[in-house]
Amino acid sequence: SRDWSSDVCSSDLALTPNAFAADAPLKSPAQVKKALGTLNRVVGHMGRLIDAKNLDRLSHENEELAEGAEALEKAIANEPADFKTKVGALVKKAEAQSNEVARIGSKEHDEAKARAALATLGANVKEVVAVFPADVQPAQ
Repeated sequence: SRDWSSDVCSSDLALTPNAFAADAPLKSPAQVKKALGTLNRVVGHMGRLIDAKNLDRLSHENEELAEGAEALEKAIANEPADFKTKVGALVKKAEAQSNEVARIGSKEHDEAKARAALATLGANVKEVVAVFPADVQPAQ
């Protein structure tokens, strides 16, 4: 009979950035790469809109980020639950910050405040991207 006492359950392992990637390849790497690229592009587009003082268009980019977040959620649907939970929490944080950038742009029309909120969004998106293996991360 087998001694199971030394077996380690995957839930016993702490999930650190890229730890998942070393254990198993992503099931939908192309979709993940595309979704991460969308999140990254939105941050860039928002920055250019702020530079152009076109703050009212930030809400459109916020919608694009939501679509990228949804695509990422679908792309990781068949990954381990703890990985999906970690990614989901980071994506929710980015979505909330994107909403804030759009709100500042459309309601307050405050360029400096929008730029500061965008810097936080950029950091949030980097956190999301960092969880994934390098081969699906968008080019910086």
